[in-house]
Amino acid sequence: NFMKGIVWYNTLERGMEMMEKIEENYKRYHYANVLTKTCGNRRYELVFDNGDYWKMVPAHESARGNACNISYIDNEIPFDIIHDIVKPCTKAGPYQAFKYF
Repeated sequence: NFMKGIVWYNTLERGMEMMEKIEENYKRYHYANVLTKTCGNRRYELVFDNGDYWKMVPAHESARGNACNISYIDNEIPFDIIHDIVKPCTKAGPYQAFKYF
């Protein structure tokens, strides 16, 4: 099964930093390479050659409806946003997890 992850960010800078760390960690620990990288106006997406997919999403009301099986959560995000928006978007799957940065 492939991993579909979301980096939930409070500030764009923190989200970008986390996405860069994910890209570095895949090269180092998963031996996976980036197939496509989309980086632009508040958008950052990574698709790896092992099938895994990551994107960056602002932790706001408008983020409802996103789906993933792993969430990296900016620790500056208020608890109510994590509880009401982030956690419901994180669906059960083989990699279901909540990690904070």
